[in-house]
This record gives sequence, structure tokens and C-alpha cells, in this order.
Amino acid sequence: MIGIQDPADLIGPTYHTSLFDAQSGAAPIANTTDYPSGGETIWVRLEFLDTGCFRISQFELIVGEFPTIAVPLEMRLCDDQESGSTTDGFTIFDLTQNDDFITGGNEDYQVFYYETQADQDANNPIPNPESYQNIETPQQILFVSVFSLSEGCEARTTLTIEVLPLPAATDFEADGLDYDLCDDSPDGFALFDLSSQTPSLKMVMLM
Repeated sequence: MIGIQDPADLIGPTYHTSLFDAQSGAAPIANTTDYPSGGETIWVRLEFLDTGCFRISQFELIVGEFPTIAVPLEMRLCDDQESGSTTDGFTIFDLTQNDDFITGGNEDYQVFYYETQADQDANNPIPNPESYQNIETPQQILFVSVFSLSEGCEARTTLTIEVLPLPAATDFEADGLDYDLCDDSPDGFALFDLSSQTPSLKMVMLM
């Protein structure tokens, strides 16, 4: 409102809750840096110090509603070959699978994911959330912002992603786990109790 004018030549601007107060210069809002409001018209008075001439302007205070969102569940995937190894603790996540859960399916909401709090504050979202490879392992915390397209308000939460290790590959023959039975018919068939091998298989696969 002041523009290129010299503030030393002016009184104000002062802010008022009615046009009458602004015109008369009465009852200016004292707390202009932390003014509570549920939404209203604010009238602004700017007066020249030497002449007493003044100009009145106005603007609206609009209180938007924060998006109502849910905290997403931890996202877990097994290690994969995308990074060139199935044992390095890195895999590809489709973060957008969480969108509907977070927003409750509200089409007015838009979801963005960030690697760091600083990225979130600077609005520098992950560019490829549908194919994101973690940068920390086994767990990583991502930061989530949900914007209301109609209100422009933002709600925040976090998402934890985790890469799970694959079971170690087992050479059953080398580990002596082949299961042999004699054919007593003899017709080339035998009845195997596969469940009897479970304890030995578990022990080897967990080593």
C-alpha cells in the first residue's frame, strides 16, 4: 500500500475492523502481528502527515481448514534386484500407494513426499514417488505434506519405509537334506512325510 512513498511522510498504515473506524482514524487494531480472527474484512487507513489526506483500502481475512489426514502405516518391502543386489538393503517403493489411505480418498487433497524436513520446508518433493529407492537402510523416515486444493492449507505427517532381508539361499543337496526312502513295492513310488523335514530346513535357512 505504501509502495514507493517515503514512510516518514505518512501516518500508518493503521488497520481497522470497520469502514467507519478507518475513515475516522478511530480504534486501530493494536496487535497487528498476532491478530486472532475467524475471517472478516479489514480496513486499512494511510494518511499523509503534512496534509491530513488519507486513503482507505480493504482486504479479507480467510481462515482455511487444514486437511484431515491419517498417519500411514509403515511400508515394508523385501530386498530386490533393482539396485544390482538382493542383499544391499535397497529396494524400489511406490509411495503413492499410500495416498488414498492418507487422504481417505478425498480428491481435493494432493500428497507430496520429501526425503528430509528441510526439503519439506522448502517444498522440494521427491520427483518420482511412484518408483522411489530408499537412501537409508533398513529403515528410513520420509516426510509427507497434504495440500487442500480448494483451501490451500497444508497438513503434515511422516511415513516409515523399511527393507526386509531375503532368506539365505540353501543348497539342500550340499547340506545333506535330500530325503531318501526305499521303494518296498517296488513300483517306483514311496510315501514321503514332508513335514518331518521342517525342523532341519528351518535350521539351515536361518543360518
